[in-house]
Amino acid sequence: MYRKMLTTLLVVLMGSFSLDVFANEFWKKDYSRIDSLAKKVKPRNNIEKLTNNLTEYCTSDLEKYRSIFTWVAHNIEYDVEALRKPALRETDPQKIIKRGKAVCAGYSRLFQALCQQANLPCVIVTGWAKDYYTIGKPLGKMDHDWNAIQVDGEWYLCDPTWGAGGTLDNIFTFNFQDFYFCTPPDLFSYDHFPADKQWFLGGKVSEKRFVNYPFFYASAVQMSIRELSPDDGILKFKKGDVIDFKFKSDIPIDRVSIKPSTAKISEEVKAETKDGYVEFHYEMKTYSPYLHIYLNSKGALRYKMTK
Repeated sequence: MYRKMLTTLLVVLMGSFSLDVFANEFWKKDYSRIDSLAKKVKPRNNIEKLTNNLTEYCTSDLEKYRSIFTWVAHNIEYDVEALRKPALRETDPQKIIKRGKAVCAGYSRLFQALCQQANLPCVIVTGWAKDYYTIGKPLGKMDHDWNAIQVDGEWYLCDPTWGAGGTLDNIFTFNFQDFYFCTPPDLFSYDHFPADKQWFLGGKVSEKRFVNYPFFYASAVQMSIRELSPDDGILKFKKGDVIDFKFKSDIPIDRVSIKPSTAKISEEVKAETKDGYVEFHYEMKTYSPYLHIYLNSKGALRYKMTK
């Protein structure tokens, strides 16, 4: 039923609006008031009542979207078991609220259902998500869903699944990643590749470029890492070679360390800021399948190495 609803909504929206490239002023807006109120809303088995509770204190469509995003990200746990067993996956929004668990298809459908109940345009975008082990590999079966929302005639990208937190060793931990709400398209395209290319929204990259990107951790998106060099995620190892790294960031980078995946500890390297770019160098000493880059003590980038 929800797939049919999505098709109908897309036809209506595409006939009424164009997908404009925009300057995003909503990504780092202060949503503390809305977030605080949304977190207090208790789960309800009724979509209509839940939507009313989430939007009654909002003064704009943007605040309504944010309230719904925040609630979903704080109340729906990623269903690790269902990820391994597709038969257990639930995509019915009503059942997801009751169960409190879902995989990405469930997150995106619940988010859409709540938005639609609030008369807010919202579509589900299907495509591929990038991980470190897919660097350089052709796209396989589509494996991720997210959402696009419309505010004042412009489209914005959201990922309520990644906004909720992450998994490590098959254990999910809630960790609100609010920067996956209205994420700028150029940053979103580092790790999201839509099957329908119109949903790049100005962050368009080719399939070849996408699969060959380094792996960007969530912290790299939050830091707004851009104009990265090298932007090819596959580094050819040759002992003694020196790699020059360079990028821009929205926040000061005070510490840079690098760790080959086989090393026990990371190595701190000297970084300099020149003309708005953070620059540092790394000498290849020992081959390792991956090279991890930490910025301000947070995992930010991962490259694949080949001999």
